Amino acid sequence: MALGFHALRWRLVRYIAFAGRRRASIMAAAPDDSTVPGFCECGDAQARLAVLGVFSQDTAENAALRTASRDTWMRPSLGGGILSLFVMRGIGLSARALQEARAHGDTVFVSAPSTTSYKTAPLRSLLGWLRCAHAAWPRARLIGKADDDVAVMAVRVALHLRATLTALERPSAGEALGRRRQRPRLVSPLIFWGLMETMHWDVHTHRPAHQFRFGFGFRGQLSPNCLRRRSPPGYAWRNGSFFTNKARKLYWRAPSRNSEEALLPAHAADVWRDEHTPPPPAELEALPAGLFVGPLPYAKGPLYFMSRELAAQLSADVALRREAGATISSARNTTYREPLWPWEDIFTGLALTQVARSPQPTQPLVAVHIGGDAFLESFSLGRGRQLVLKETMLLWHDRAKLATQMRTAFEWAQVHGCNTSSLRLTCSEATSCAGAEWWFCSAHHKDTSYERPGCSAVLRGADGRTTSVPRVASKRRGNANGPRLRATEADGANARGAAAGKRAGGGGSGGSVARAAPPPGRGAIR
Repeated sequence: MALGFHALRWRLVRYIAFAGRRRASIMAAAPDDSTVPGFCECGDAQARLAVLGVFSQDTAENAALRTASRDTWMRPSLGGGILSLFVMRGIGLSARALQEARAHGDTVFVSAPSTTSYKTAPLRSLLGWLRCAHAAWPRARLIGKADDDVAVMAVRVALHLRATLTALERPSAGEALGRRRQRPRLVSPLIFWGLMETMHWDVHTHRPAHQFRFGFGFRGQLSPNCLRRRSPPGYAWRNGSFFTNKARKLYWRAPSRNSEEALLPAHAADVWRDEHTPPPPAELEALPAGLFVGPLPYAKGPLYFMSRELAAQLSADVALRREAGATISSARNTTYREPLWPWEDIFTGLALTQVARSPQPTQPLVAVHIGGDAFLESFSLGRGRQLVLKETMLLWHDRAKLATQMRTAFEWAQVHGCNTSSLRLTCSEATSCAGAEWWFCSAHHKDTSYERPGCSAVLRGADGRTTSVPRVASKRRGNANGPRLRATEADGANARGAAAGKRAGGGGSGGSVARAAPPPGRGAIR
């Protein structure tokens, strides 16, 4: 039945009143413009060696790290031609963090949620930073990424970057390329610079897959070229071990592999469980074979640089954006017990080997490995969270996020560190999955000339005195059902029934604590 005129008018009045109240509540809840950051409101047309984005988060702990960085290596007078800025995700940012950023004027905001999961936060920041940086600084030669728990010796990094470019543009006599006795000159080379390692990527799970081995380059491996390959479904299961990941969650790690062994499907290696029992071989062999991309080089996340043109290529590629979205979606669950997270540094390596091409067809792209004497971090070299120093160090990565150690490392390096004057690069050739030609080059301490003669790569403790890497206890082989073991400190909080006081020798993940496998029979794949 049709509504009468008065009933219709009454409904219209009620709707207008409701809409008015709704609009008022929305306006009251919305923040004013003074509490909303602008995204990528930065940049200039000044010629620069590099722009470095230091990724940070909206927490009190990260605020302390930002203060330490501002007081030490991020002072404008110590840049050496590198403009360093903090990068923070701006959606939902706290008023305190916004006020801090405006007070210092050294923060770039990217359009991503401030309170996103720790598993995907770095990747979200990276995507926003590359998209912003290559457009905002059109005359910067390099775009860099760093973490806020790093003390960067910026002047020395700038000198090393310049020496790297010079070595590629004007190689010295006798610098070889593979079997060629003299490496050709490059004109305005495009580079990817950092502490390099190699990994694979699982296309189905959108996560990293376990590497053939740590280290950079593919000498002695099956192929130097990036390939898309399947692992055989009948791959023989071997004894593995338990490890704790960055969130201190226990997971089962597949056994280590050498260059002659096929990859195990990541579906099997990455299964997490509450029980401490490795899955039976029959269940593993029944899983589908994984599709992998690799081996691919990537630079460790605490500090790396790439040419601005490469950052532009990654930002513009549509297929790569889809892969990034699928990778982020794969980590939207709430568990931190997964062993392999979508780390942004490995995704960068994937992106470059899948997308990057040289604008000059006759010139390769170049990945440059800076070597372990330039890159120092805690929970490595058997020193735990203790500070270790070298005169050759370009950065200190404090994985325990101790601001005092960051300050100490920077102040010591200011007095005792060495400036690079020239490099000799050792290079080999490879082909990416995009069909691009790459040079994989390295410059270790022995290949580096310094302004001060006698610059030493000797390891020193926090007091500056010479120290040594602790000797690892000799390994002893377990029985047929168990991995190789070595003694270590027990960790009952994470073991939860695993054999305490044992550590598996077959893993290779720095700083991770492993457990011996208990007798089979409990637990199931989830």
